[in-house]
Amino acid sequence: MTNKFNLTFGNLIAHLIPGLILLLSIIIIIFDNEELLKFINDNTAITITLGFFLSLACGLILDAIRYLIFLIPRLNESYRKWCDYDVSKADDDGRKFHDWIIDHYFRFHQFYGNLCLSLFISTATANIKTKLTICQLWPLYLVSVILAIAACFTFKRTISTLTDKLPKS
Repeated sequence: MTNKFNLTFGNLIAHLIPGLILLLSIIIIIFDNEELLKFINDNTAITITLGFFLSLACGLILDAIRYLIFLIPRLNESYRKWCDYDVSKADDDGRKFHDWIIDHYFRFHQFYGNLCLSLFISTATANIKTKLTICQLWPLYLVSVILAIAACFTFKRTISTLTDKLPKS
């Protein structure tokens, strides 16, 4: 039996934090600071609930963008390898191993990729809204590049670890 809490928690973190960063950058561009603070003070419970769900929605949108960016350019050979594995044909240990791989490798790939996109978009919006120059924002762009590289390596590691254990279909 898999631990559903771990699968859900990892999924939530991989989407919620990058989604929150994106949502905050969108809010900063759209709303005036005083108007936003008044709304938050007047409607705290609604703001928290709505913020949670909108952050999750933004994170899922980022995940879809990450998925397209990562798979389309080279019609990803690694993804085709992933599709060759049928978890339903694996024994109980194989399924547990698959869930462990998802928790310890693939969720990190999702988090790094989504956070990379979120930081890149947020940095670009900060450049537009605050009139900061790229020279002032270069650390955020550098972190985005590092996260993109980490996302690529963790995806490759996920596939290589999968190929060691699971049966091909």
